[in-house]
Amino acid sequence: MARKVERALDMPLRRRSNRSEARWFMDIYEQDPAMKPNLLRLAKLDYNFVQSHHRTEVAQMLRWSSDLRVERFEVLRDRPLENYLWANIMAFEPLWGYFRVATAKIAFLVTIIDDCYDIFGTIEELELLTEFISRWDISEIDKLPTVIKTTYLALYNSTNEIAYQVMRDRGVNVLPHLKMMWAKHCQGYLREARWYNSGSLPAYEEYIDVSTNTIGSFIMLFTYFLGMASCLSKETMDFACNIPPILYNSSVVVRLNNDLSTSPYELARGDNFKAVQCYQNQHGVSEEETREAMWAMVDEAWKNMNQQEFEEYPSFVPRNFLEACLGLARASHFIYQYGDGHALSNKETKDYLMSLLIEPVCI
Repeated sequence: MARKVERALDMPLRRRSNRSEARWFMDIYEQDPAMKPNLLRLAKLDYNFVQSHHRTEVAQMLRWSSDLRVERFEVLRDRPLENYLWANIMAFEPLWGYFRVATAKIAFLVTIIDDCYDIFGTIEELELLTEFISRWDISEIDKLPTVIKTTYLALYNSTNEIAYQVMRDRGVNVLPHLKMMWAKHCQGYLREARWYNSGSLPAYEEYIDVSTNTIGSFIMLFTYFLGMASCLSKETMDFACNIPPILYNSSVVVRLNNDLSTSPYELARGDNFKAVQCYQNQHGVSEEETREAMWAMVDEAWKNMNQQEFEEYPSFVPRNFLEACLGLARASHFIYQYGDGHALSNKETKDYLMSLLIEPVCI
């Protein structure tokens, strides 16, 4: 009972990842005097069965990231497992295997393109890169440095591959919408880079308006939408690209969790200013008061999502997609709960990766 109370006080159940909670509860349930052995055995078998699917997907992700050879460039964060973890927490069921790996690839590309904009490129190089991405053009990429050129080619080829797979399996051309999502994403990066280069701090509201896009939530959830939507058409994809409120609030949670947990580390890397600095500068309050205000904003975003999950949606929007929006917010709570589990891959993240993907439950 003490362990249950401690865990409940540590983080609300609503904000925990389904798989991590299931794995933890098996150990607790095993010690319950009223435990039903057959029920526990069935739960363990199910967990291990799903885990075997995930291990296959991890192998695919590692082969893909190895082919990119990102490790050649120290400025880029080579995080295939951590990016797969995001996609896995969003939707863990075996049914979504292809789009789980595709979303993990998108998350990986978001990470390395973010490094190009935040750490490596000059303003002139980044303006050129943004122009190429907006035109979806690789004919003049030799004008870019090797790191940026390699990153953009990886983004270009991988996105085209995902679009081809959807066209083959669902008969719909999704590339125009994927290109539009990437263009908006990188235009946001360029705006942040210009703020940093000029030394100006934007107003908090202006920062959030841009950074909820650049955190990567929109394009990651859109990738899942391509697999989950019961009907794919220009109209249905426009619905997702216009960012429904539940998707926006999920991104707010991810952005604020990221900034609250990684701000000192990323600033040390030479990264752009974060929400904490923008809010402090605008309102003239202490860092402690700023963090309290932002935790309240996280709570408010969750309240909004809880309500929006049960609102009326068009028939082509499945419940699985709404759950993926909540799952992305849950992933940010887990990954950033004890610091930067994405960029630094802390002990908690490594332990979870082992229990989630590598170590089966003992039966």
